[in-house]
Amino acid sequence: MERAAVSSDTSNAPSAQAEFVVALAVYEGMALITLTEPAVLALLRKFLSVSNKRTFYFHTERSSLEEIARLMRLDYLDVRLPEKDQRQRLLTELTYPGQNGCRHFRYMLAYPGEYEVRRELVVACIAAFFELLWDRDDPSQLWKRLRLVVFTEDKEKAQEQAITFIKGYQECIDYGIAPLIPPRRGRMPVAVLHKQAAALMRSELADWIGTMLTEDVNAAQILEAIQSLAELHAQNTLRHVFKGRLPVYDVSLQIRV
Repeated sequence: MERAAVSSDTSNAPSAQAEFVVALAVYEGMALITLTEPAVLALLRKFLSVSNKRTFYFHTERSSLEEIARLMRLDYLDVRLPEKDQRQRLLTELTYPGQNGCRHFRYMLAYPGEYEVRRELVVACIAAFFELLWDRDDPSQLWKRLRLVVFTEDKEKAQEQAITFIKGYQECIDYGIAPLIPPRRGRMPVAVLHKQAAALMRSELADWIGTMLTEDVNAAQILEAIQSLAELHAQNTLRHVFKGRLPVYDVSLQIRV
């Protein structure tokens, strides 16, 4: 099986991969184009080459990788660097809703219409992440910027007890940082959403998309479109996962002197 993994209480940071999907969907709409898989891979390379982000985050679950290994009849699967003859089949399994280990991407793949995004674009973004992760001959070594986290605990069985929206103090935002709160305290798991952390990347993505569009569209318009679509995605995933059964809390962090 996959080598390195972490417990599900390690991180619930916003997925950079999810934000990238939103940005490209907005780009397709504004540029009136349909991106191919090679084009998406090229854009991911381009964004990482200019981005201020040190790492580009995506996650999956050990249980999903174990199921893929079973379907591929493998005793051992190293998802971070599989054998070359395994990669095409592995990409097919990773982009199938039943085997995708990220709940958010699983619902985007299953219900693209609800998310107002082409399923083919979601597939292309997932494939681009792994193809770049596996490209160890890349002169820029961009694969080192990709962070694939594998949860050892099945998120479907985590049984979160609440949804929390985290808001940091302005001094952090001014310095371009946002609070990172682990989604578990003691034995009580919670769903944690860091809107400010996501906002930082969305702003960067809007500026980047702006460099590929005409001067008639400014970064503020792009950012507004990204924020609107990202909010739709978040609400759809919360609805699918929790079905309105959990209490929702807004948590504001304050400086004490």
